[in-house]
Amino acid sequence: MVRGNMTVGVTNKGEFMARIHPDEQEVALKKPGARMMEFTGRPMKGFLFISEKGFEKDNDFEAWIDMAMRYNKALPEKEKKTVKTKSTKKK
Repeated sequence: MVRGNMTVGVTNKGEFMARIHPDEQEVALKKPGARMMEFTGRPMKGFLFISEKGFEKDNDFEAWIDMAMRYNKALPEKEKKTVKTKSTKKK
């Protein structure tokens, strides 16, 4: 998470997720191992899964992380959500 925004994550399938600028998506999808992230059958613009083919070399992995960090650092910071606990709920 960067400033409250999802940036990168690891899956249990040996791949990772990167949130990049939607305008960079078309070019990024041409790179080895990259595919659109789908949630409930719908592609999510700017969210990609990258398989092991996409980060075989250290500099490949760093390039994906840099791309995700560059975009997410520019997004507005999200407000922190408060979680209600039993002690804060109205009775």
